Amino acid sequence: MTDNDSEMIASLKGFTPGPHSVSGTRHSGDLKIGANTRLHMIGPDGDPVAAVFYDMRTGRGFNDARLYAAAPDLHRIATEQAAEIKRLRDALAKGAP
Repeated sequence: MTDNDSEMIASLKGFTPGPHSVSGTRHSGDLKIGANTRLHMIGPDGDPVAAVFYDMRTGRGFNDARLYAAAPDLHRIATEQAAEIKRLRDALAKGAP
């Protein structure tokens, strides 16, 4: 991880905190659009912040919705890992001749 990566992770602020879920945010179930398309709402219950089209025939879009819903947790993990990498690098640098 580079310093630029750490800076990029740290700059991602102001997003709606999780946990997020896919669908069920303002209604029970997904919004059906046409014969084979649904709209997955993403966000904390009662407060959708994004929507992703999902093709019921191909499954396209479903995993995208799950990824977006996981974004707050992924950000937390990346932030923790960046701090740990920095701590370890600093410790190695102090021990280096």
